Amino acid sequence: MQVRKTSSLTRGASVMVASVTAAKLLGLIYLFPLTRLIHDEGIGIYSNAYALYVILLTLATAGFPTAMGKLVSERLALRRYGEVEGLYRITVRTVVRLGVILAILMWFGAPLYARMVALRESAQAVSALTLSIRALAPALLVVPLMSALRGYLQGFQRLEPSAYSQALEQLVRVVAIVIGAWWVMRGGGTPALGPPPPRSGRSSARSPGSSCSSSRCTRSGGNFDPGGAARPLAPPPPPCGGSCGSWRCRSASARWWCPSPVWWTR
Repeated sequence: MQVRKTSSLTRGASVMVASVTAAKLLGLIYLFPLTRLIHDEGIGIYSNAYALYVILLTLATAGFPTAMGKLVSERLALRRYGEVEGLYRITVRTVVRLGVILAILMWFGAPLYARMVALRESAQAVSALTLSIRALAPALLVVPLMSALRGYLQGFQRLEPSAYSQALEQLVRVVAIVIGAWWVMRGGGTPALGPPPPRSGRSSARSPGSSCSSSRCTRSGGNFDPGGAARPLAPPPPPCGGSCGSWRCRSASARWWCPSPVWWTR
């Protein structure tokens, strides 16, 4: 009986080492496709959001899995099975409450944290960082509970389920990050603005004396100047509200186009 128990513990420890190694390798490998997808701008947004998530996750778990495994193992050795169940319930309730509180704090505190981190950045960068932080907030409702369950199983010296759950958690995280980055960047999107809007057909031309009151002049791509040569759009246009103020809209036929691509010049 003792030999079987030792063999099971050795096998569980081996599986744990292999699973942790695989999880660490996945955490290293996924950075290569992620960097190619979102580039430096996206990596900066992701790093700032993930740093806050790691701090709050550490507070949510706060050593509960390790302590729970140790206490459960001691109670099992003394055959105090009622105390084991009591420890399990107290630990689960504690980590769930901490996870809910910190998830709410992370969600509603995201704009303040984003403004503090991106002091000299544009409003778009602050908005992108806020959305990234809020995308991570729901994980605080699940991951602390999973950590508590791992500690409970480790107290019974059942290491294999804990090892498999760590590897599966890392795999799901990596796949979700890479697929999410690809979805945002597909078709020319950016980490700050997200995926591009669907293309619409060209609207009919308007007379030179008409205004933009019925629709908005949009900047959705390159157009041709009166000479017929294409050049990049710069600077970005202001919203059209009846007239363009000190800005002039002109197209290939010197007519107003709303909401087709237009040239904006001083």
